[in-house]
Amino acid sequence: MTPTRDWVAGLKSPPVGSLTCGGNQWFDLRGVTDSGLQSRWLGGLDSEVVYSKIPTSVAKIFDKAIDKGCCH
Repeated sequence: MTPTRDWVAGLKSPPVGSLTCGGNQWFDLRGVTDSGLQSRWLGGLDSEVVYSKIPTSVAKIFDKAIDKGCCH
């Protein structure tokens, strides 16, 4: 699984990270548009978690839920 072209479009060079979730290694990509909208794509073996081009205040809510979930 990979991010779609629409997800990548307009993002400044998203940094690539990794994390462990459910015992599996996941890729963690984050990006921001020129207008400050946030995107994040988490991809694992056969799953993904995605949000795209949302306000920072909303992204923080999603990040908190992800960070408090199984991923670390």
